[in-house]
Amino acid sequence: MDMISTESKVSRKEEIVTADMDGETVMMSIESGSYYNMGKMGSLIWDMIGEAVRVETLILALLEKYEVTREQCEKEVLAFLNHMDKEGLLNAK
Repeated sequence: MDMISTESKVSRKEEIVTADMDGETVMMSIESGSYYNMGKMGSLIWDMIGEAVRVETLILALLEKYEVTREQCEKEVLAFLNHMDKEGLLNAK
């Protein structure tokens, strides 16, 4: 499995069951039976990847919304997406 980069396109897998709990997404992978609590930022990213989107586009959108350095935003988004990919929750190209 290749690491996700800013040039990658990602989208969420459709077989993931989600629910909103006080603004945070809680998910269950039907395939693995695992549960995930995304937190507020993870929930925002999850919402943004309903359709395939380049990681660079996600980072630019988050930079417009939050006061964070480009380096920090990129680092955290890539870490989050790579973890989700490792858990089998994403489609990545």
